[in-house]
Amino acid sequence: MSNLAETKEYKGYTINIYYDEEPLNPRKDFDNLGVIFSNHRNYNPDGRFFEELIQGQHTYNFKTLENYLNKIYYWLKVRGYEHSGFTISTSNGYPYNDPWDSGLFGIIAIEKEKAYKEWGKSNKTKKLALNYLKGEIETLDMYYRGEVFGYSITDKLGNEIDSLWGIFGLEYAIQEATDFIDNL
Repeated sequence: MSNLAETKEYKGYTINIYYDEEPLNPRKDFDNLGVIFSNHRNYNPDGRFFEELIQGQHTYNFKTLENYLNKIYYWLKVRGYEHSGFTISTSNGYPYNDPWDSGLFGIIAIEKEKAYKEWGKSNKTKKLALNYLKGEIETLDMYYRGEVFGYSITDKLGNEIDSLWGIFGLEYAIQEATDFIDNL
């Protein structure tokens, strides 16, 4: 295969890690608790728009919108960087604060009532919800950047003993393969 990303020898087995050329879309093929609202011209993963957030409310600046959102949602700003590819993050650091190639991509949000059903209503609910939303964005970012992998494990004779595809992140693909070998 020409999409080989890495080869690793481990406990007498050969692990070949490949780029997954047909990965599942994490926004269309997975269950997500968060909803991404975006007006980006090329990427709108959930097909939802900022206007839906305000539901007829008059918002004159982002601070007014934040106050409104805080009543109904747990949410995070999502920033995008588009330059020879596309990447998103909930981070505000470089390159997501580059004035030329980055900006506000959208917002990922979960209604507070939905979060309470998922994690209960406590002083930890907000933290749990925001961490979960951040994870959804990290997974989507790996999809956008082509960081989805599969592995094939062969024995000393070259016989394939296992393979698995659709793993988001190279380190997770390696971990999945080595865990499989450790459990033989």
